[in-house]
Amino acid sequence: MPFRGSREGIPQGKRFMKKTDQSEKKIKIAILCVKRMALSELKPHPRNEQIRRHPEPGTERWETLKKSLSNDYFDPIVFNKRNGYIVSGHLRLKILLSEGYTHADVSVVDYDEPTHLARMIAANRDIGEDILPGIGDMLLELDTGAIDMDLTGFDSISLEELMVDFNDLNGKEKGYGPEEKEHERKCPQCGFVL
Repeated sequence: MPFRGSREGIPQGKRFMKKTDQSEKKIKIAILCVKRMALSELKPHPRNEQIRRHPEPGTERWETLKKSLSNDYFDPIVFNKRNGYIVSGHLRLKILLSEGYTHADVSVVDYDEPTHLARMIAANRDIGEDILPGIGDMLLELDTGAIDMDLTGFDSISLEELMVDFNDLNGKEKGYGPEEKEHERKCPQCGFVL
């Protein structure tokens, strides 16, 4: 059941026409579908742990976020109704559960899996510790030209730097030297050779 003010059923990001006096004026509305859900219904995406290591309970970072959440809940958990997993808010969910919360208002989206993964990467950029092999593997998986890589939250320069770091790490883990490469892949958007 949608929470008060929900726009469920209205396509996200569509343009709507609003009649004003004698003229028509195009308006663009950013729509947020909010639903109150039991925290027990929210499932972490199984691949989130591949890209981000969250702080442990009792650490300074955990306590900082816990204090922020006790003050207010302004950054809602994002839930993908298509696959039933969280897009953003994995750590917030852990903290809310640890503090005894049973329900929260969540932002509900409808993403296919590639878009879900890209937005999950973007949402994880500022919290926790990067797990470079997981992010690199996921970026390679997404970089098919089917989706806009900007959805990951990385600009083209940052993506190139991240992939260079990933390739350096990946080569060391697989035992490849500077001249030895398993195979090269070229980014269809920016032309970067992986």
